[in-house]
Amino acid sequence: MKRNISEDRQRELKEIGVEIRFDKERINDAIDSSLKQYFKQYICVGGMPEVVEEFVYSRDMNNVLKIQRDLISSYKDDFGKHINENGYESINISLLSKINVVFNSIPSQLAKENNKFVYKQLGQHARKDMYEEAIDWLISFGLIVPCYNLKSIELPLEGNKDSDCFKLYFADTGLLICQLLWQKKLLLSLLLIKIVIFIGISLDR
Repeated sequence: MKRNISEDRQRELKEIGVEIRFDKERINDAIDSSLKQYFKQYICVGGMPEVVEEFVYSRDMNNVLKIQRDLISSYKDDFGKHINENGYESINISLLSKINVVFNSIPSQLAKENNKFVYKQLGQHARKDMYEEAIDWLISFGLIVPCYNLKSIELPLEGNKDSDCFKLYFADTGLLICQLLWQKKLLLSLLLIKIVIFIGISLDR
């Protein structure tokens, strides 16, 4: 890894629990190649139990994608559902429509050079107050994860986040790749780089 992070920045990161380590010896090429291959598999398969089980059993990505599509369809069937005051399950049609718009926009938003989630990409007159409930619903459902910019790199991080400057990611990378392919987008390479940057910290912990 190239030493392109200043010592001051390294100290700042260390203060919030992120330690940057530079190894003197370069990893063996054969091992490096294998690790990259496993990492790509991890990105595309994700961590959903049914999907992982199928991949381990068959190693067939077509089967993996089919299960991922079925899972996404199943999740979409639950969009907008809630229990009403009488204890019955009901669907908020207006909320359902907005949840679908937000959910379907995430892959294309990540593939673009946006510094944050752009509401205008949801519709010509889209605003935060129109889609905030839909985003909160998807977060509570556990399907997406928000990543906020920080106003300053200081603890507590929650207190320094910029609530108006964020991106939305799928909680499962496999479902993200599946959704991207499903929408027939041709921006996988750029998106994969961004996914690696986002989840790389978690993998190192």
